[in-house]
Amino acid sequence: LSPKKNRKTLADQKRTEKLSKEPSDKKGLRSTKKTKAKTRHHEDQEEEAAKIAGTAASKPAKLKVTEDAKAEQQRRALQREIQQLVMRLRSEGKTPAEIKSATRELKAKSDWTKKEKLPKAKKEKQRLWEETAAKKRKEHLQKQHDLVIIPVVWRGRHDKLDVLKAAEDIKACLSQQGLDVWLDSRRHLTPGQKFAHWEHRGVLLRVEIGPDDLKAGVCQVCLAHSPGDYKSVERKRVGLPPSGTRSLLLRLKEWGLEQLEIERRAGDSEEEASDTEAPQAEKDKALTKAPALAEDVQGNWSPRIQERGAKGTKAGKKRKKKV
Repeated sequence: LSPKKNRKTLADQKRTEKLSKEPSDKKGLRSTKKTKAKTRHHEDQEEEAAKIAGTAASKPAKLKVTEDAKAEQQRRALQREIQQLVMRLRSEGKTPAEIKSATRELKAKSDWTKKEKLPKAKKEKQRLWEETAAKKRKEHLQKQHDLVIIPVVWRGRHDKLDVLKAAEDIKACLSQQGLDVWLDSRRHLTPGQKFAHWEHRGVLLRVEIGPDDLKAGVCQVCLAHSPGDYKSVERKRVGLPPSGTRSLLLRLKEWGLEQLEIERRAGDSEEEASDTEAPQAEKDKALTKAPALAEDVQGNWSPRIQERGAKGTKAGKKRKKKV
């Protein structure tokens, strides 16, 4: 062996001798600050555990087994009995139906199945809670508002926010009169779906406002006589608040909201118009304006199509002469 290898072997022998002299718990550990702190911490924990054990040993040991622990023990014992019964019946060559009936009889005789009232009580409690929750949900759905405001808007329109702002103004105006008003601004439903939804829930009175109504400065008060039947809906056009607040309140009072403190006076009916009368009046106005517009458009000009046709005919004649 070389001198270097001899030195290594001697060093290893000395190291093993030192480790053999040290106790088994501290073999391979260096005496650093961290190891010393850890050993002190472990020693403190051992002392506390010894104190607790001493106090516990001084007192009489009384184990309190809860009802759940007892039930678990009974369940495990029953499971063992069932396993032994199944193995014995299988060794005897019994059919699966006979084994099933035997296990059922054993379960019926056991104490665990007789005392299994806690899970049933929990199930009954859960069932009662679900029933009460369903009743509350149904009552909440059946709660009827006085009326509903439905803005007739579509995605991507530039005037959508204006229509919603006008609907909120109507709601604020009616809420000041003590009415229970709901603004249905849901985006995932079409206006027709909203109409049917509220009619079937019992809210037959609503206020509709769309882009054309906003331009004309009016809104439509609608009363559905039968839910889901659009032909039974009666409509009246009234002015938007604040100028049309009086006509709006009068129409709502006549259609069922008798809690409103307002009375009709002479001249109030002139501000309202039915939905069928308004388009007819607009058509009549358009017809009266149509002749004047036609005269303005015609003027003293002749269509260029005729000139082109005439030129085309002259050119055709010249070509024929050349040929």
